Amino acid sequence: MQFDHWREEPAKPQRQPTTSPTGTVRPASGSRRTDCRQALRRQIRAAEATGSFVFANRQIDGITALELTQYLRDDCRAKFVDLSSLGRWSNCAIAAAAAVQHGLRTVRVLTLDHNDIGSRPEVMEAWCKAICSHPGLQRLSLKDAGLDEASVGQLAQALYGHAVLFSVDVGLNHIYDQGIMALADAV
Repeated sequence: MQFDHWREEPAKPQRQPTTSPTGTVRPASGSRRTDCRQALRRQIRAAEATGSFVFANRQIDGITALELTQYLRDDCRAKFVDLSSLGRWSNCAIAAAAAVQHGLRTVRVLTLDHNDIGSRPEVMEAWCKAICSHPGLQRLSLKDAGLDEASVGQLAQALYGHAVLFSVDVGLNHIYDQGIMALADAV
Protein backbone atom coordinates (compact mmCIF):
# COMPACT_ATOMS: atom_id res chain seq x y z
CA MET A 1 0.00 0.00 0.00
CA GLN A 2 1.51 3.35 -1.02
CA PHE A 3 0.79 6.70 0.51
CA ASP A 4 2.78 8.87 -1.89
CA HIS A 5 -0.19 10.99 -2.89
CA TRP A 6 -1.84 11.08 0.50
CA ARG A 7 -2.29 14.35 2.29
CA GLU A 8 -4.39 15.36 5.19
CA GLU A 9 -7.28 17.65 4.33
CA PRO A 10 -8.01 20.42 6.78
CA ALA A 11 -10.98 19.69 8.97
CA LYS A 12 -14.16 21.45 7.94
CA PRO A 13 -15.62 23.61 10.65
CA GLN A 14 -18.66 22.02 12.24
CA ARG A 15 -21.73 24.07 12.96
CA GLN A 16 -22.44 24.14 16.64
CA PRO A 17 -25.87 23.63 18.13
CA THR A 18 -27.53 26.80 19.37
CA THR A 19 -29.42 27.43 22.57
CA SER A 20 -32.78 29.16 22.37
CA PRO A 21 -33.79 31.91 24.82
CA THR A 22 -35.82 29.28 26.72
CA GLY A 23 -32.71 27.17 27.22
CA THR A 24 -33.54 24.34 24.78
CA VAL A 25 -30.75 23.15 22.53
CA ARG A 26 -31.52 23.28 18.81
CA PRO A 27 -29.52 21.43 16.17
CA ALA A 28 -27.20 23.52 14.05
CA SER A 29 -28.87 25.31 11.17
CA GLY A 30 -29.04 23.06 8.15
CA SER A 31 -28.25 19.85 10.03
CA ARG A 32 -31.83 18.57 9.74
CA ARG A 33 -31.73 19.33 6.02
CA THR A 34 -28.44 17.46 5.68
CA ASP A 35 -29.79 14.53 7.70
CA CYS A 36 -32.87 14.33 5.50
CA ARG A 37 -30.84 14.45 2.27
CA GLN A 38 -28.44 11.82 3.60
CA ALA A 39 -31.38 9.61 4.55
CA LEU A 40 -32.81 10.02 1.06
CA ARG A 41 -29.52 9.02 -0.52
CA ARG A 42 -29.24 5.97 1.78
CA GLN A 43 -32.76 4.91 0.83
CA ILE A 44 -32.00 5.33 -2.88
CA ARG A 45 -28.98 3.03 -2.52
CA ALA A 46 -31.05 0.53 -0.55
CA ALA A 47 -33.81 0.60 -3.17
CA GLU A 48 -31.33 -0.33 -5.87
CA ALA A 49 -30.45 -3.46 -3.89
CA THR A 50 -33.91 -4.42 -2.60
CA GLY A 51 -36.47 -3.14 -5.10
CA SER A 52 -38.25 -1.28 -2.28
CA PHE A 53 -38.04 2.46 -1.75
CA VAL A 54 -39.12 3.61 1.71
CA PHE A 55 -38.78 7.30 2.50
CA ALA A 56 -41.19 7.87 5.35
CA ASN A 57 -41.53 9.74 8.63
CA ARG A 58 -39.26 12.61 7.59
CA GLN A 59 -39.49 16.40 7.73
CA ILE A 60 -38.80 17.14 4.10
CA ASP A 61 -37.21 20.41 3.01
CA GLY A 62 -37.22 22.03 -0.43
CA ILE A 63 -33.88 20.66 -1.61
CA THR A 64 -34.69 17.13 -0.49
CA ALA A 65 -38.15 17.42 -2.08
CA LEU A 66 -36.50 18.32 -5.38
CA GLU A 67 -34.06 15.39 -5.16
CA LEU A 68 -36.89 13.04 -4.19
CA THR A 69 -39.12 14.04 -7.10
CA GLN A 70 -36.23 13.81 -9.57
CA TYR A 71 -35.39 10.33 -8.32
CA LEU A 72 -39.01 9.17 -8.53
CA ARG A 73 -39.42 10.58 -12.02
CA ASP A 74 -36.11 9.52 -13.57
CA ASP A 75 -34.40 6.71 -11.69
CA CYS A 76 -36.65 4.79 -9.32
CA ARG A 77 -37.17 1.18 -10.43
CA ALA A 78 -38.66 -0.08 -7.16
CA LYS A 79 -41.79 -2.21 -7.11
CA PHE A 80 -42.71 -0.98 -3.61
CA VAL A 81 -42.70 2.77 -2.87
CA ASP A 82 -43.59 4.17 0.57
CA LEU A 83 -43.78 7.95 0.99
CA SER A 84 -45.78 7.95 4.23
CA SER A 85 -45.83 10.67 6.88
CA LEU A 86 -43.70 13.26 5.16
CA GLY A 87 -43.65 16.46 7.17
CA ARG A 88 -44.01 19.60 5.08
CA TRP A 89 -45.75 17.43 2.47
CA SER A 90 -47.19 20.54 0.85
CA ASN A 91 -43.65 21.42 -0.31
CA CYS A 92 -43.64 18.50 -2.71
CA ALA A 93 -47.16 17.04 -3.04
CA ILE A 94 -47.87 18.19 -6.59
CA ALA A 95 -44.29 17.70 -7.80
CA ALA A 96 -44.25 14.17 -6.34
CA ALA A 97 -47.54 13.38 -8.09
CA ALA A 98 -46.10 14.62 -11.40
CA ALA A 99 -42.97 12.53 -10.83
CA VAL A 100 -45.10 9.44 -10.18
CA GLN A 101 -47.25 10.23 -13.22
CA HIS A 102 -44.26 10.48 -15.58
CA GLY A 103 -42.00 7.89 -13.95
CA LEU A 104 -42.21 4.87 -11.66
CA ARG A 105 -43.35 2.46 -14.35
CA THR A 106 -42.29 -0.54 -12.29
CA VAL A 107 -44.20 0.34 -9.11
CA ARG A 108 -46.80 -2.18 -7.97
CA VAL A 109 -47.41 -0.94 -4.39
CA LEU A 110 -47.72 2.76 -3.58
CA THR A 111 -48.13 3.91 0.02
CA LEU A 112 -48.94 7.55 0.77
CA ASP A 113 -50.35 7.20 4.29
CA HIS A 114 -50.64 10.22 6.61
CA ASN A 115 -49.97 12.79 3.86
CA ASP A 116 -52.61 15.42 3.13
CA ILE A 117 -53.81 14.58 -0.36
CA GLY A 118 -57.57 15.06 -0.22
CA SER A 119 -58.04 18.50 1.31
CA ARG A 120 -56.57 20.57 -1.55
CA PRO A 121 -58.34 20.01 -4.89
CA GLU A 122 -55.21 20.67 -6.97
CA VAL A 123 -53.24 18.08 -4.99
CA MET A 124 -56.03 15.51 -5.26
CA GLU A 125 -56.33 16.11 -9.00
CA ALA A 126 -52.57 15.71 -9.48
CA TRP A 127 -52.52 12.41 -7.56
CA CYS A 128 -55.56 11.10 -9.43
CA LYS A 129 -53.76 11.77 -12.73
CA ALA A 130 -50.66 10.01 -11.38
CA ILE A 131 -52.64 6.99 -10.20
CA CYS A 132 -54.63 6.82 -13.43
CA SER A 133 -51.41 6.66 -15.45
CA HIS A 134 -50.31 3.46 -13.68
CA PRO A 135 -52.46 0.57 -14.89
CA GLY A 136 -50.02 -1.93 -13.33
CA LEU A 137 -50.62 -0.66 -9.80
CA GLN A 138 -51.73 -3.55 -7.58
CA ARG A 139 -52.01 -1.95 -4.13
CA LEU A 140 -52.63 1.65 -3.08
CA SER A 141 -52.64 2.86 0.51
CA LEU A 142 -54.05 6.28 1.40
CA LYS A 143 -54.71 5.92 5.13
CA ASP A 144 -55.35 9.21 6.91
CA ALA A 145 -54.78 11.19 3.71
CA GLY A 146 -57.44 13.86 4.26
CA LEU A 147 -59.94 12.16 1.96
CA ASP A 148 -63.65 12.97 2.06
CA GLU A 149 -66.66 11.98 -0.05
CA ALA A 150 -65.76 14.32 -2.94
CA SER A 151 -62.09 13.33 -3.11
CA VAL A 152 -62.96 9.63 -2.89
CA GLY A 153 -65.30 10.13 -5.84
CA GLN A 154 -62.36 11.56 -7.80
CA LEU A 155 -60.17 8.67 -6.69
CA ALA A 156 -62.80 6.13 -7.75
CA GLN A 157 -62.86 7.64 -11.25
CA ALA A 158 -59.06 7.45 -11.44
CA LEU A 159 -59.07 3.81 -10.33
CA TYR A 160 -61.82 2.70 -12.69
CA GLY A 161 -60.42 0.23 -15.19
CA HIS A 162 -57.28 -0.75 -13.28
CA ALA A 163 -57.25 -4.41 -14.23
CA VAL A 164 -54.74 -5.65 -11.64
CA LEU A 165 -55.56 -3.38 -8.69
CA PHE A 166 -56.71 -5.58 -5.84
CA SER A 167 -56.27 -3.42 -2.72
CA VAL A 168 -57.09 0.18 -1.86
CA ASP A 169 -56.70 1.18 1.79
CA VAL A 170 -58.52 4.40 2.67
CA GLY A 171 -58.82 3.85 6.42
CA LEU A 172 -58.84 6.75 8.88
CA ASN A 173 -60.44 9.13 6.35
CA HIS A 174 -63.86 10.82 6.48
CA ILE A 175 -65.60 8.53 4.02
CA TYR A 176 -69.16 7.32 4.27
CA ASP A 177 -71.37 4.89 2.37
CA GLN A 178 -71.45 6.83 -0.91
CA GLY A 179 -67.65 7.03 -1.08
CA ILE A 180 -67.19 3.37 -0.19
CA MET A 181 -69.71 2.33 -2.86
CA ALA A 182 -67.92 4.47 -5.48
CA LEU A 183 -64.60 2.77 -4.62
CA ALA A 184 -66.17 -0.69 -4.64
CA ASP A 185 -67.65 -0.05 -8.08
CA ALA A 186 -64.31 1.22 -9.41
CA VAL A 187 -62.30 -1.74 -8.14
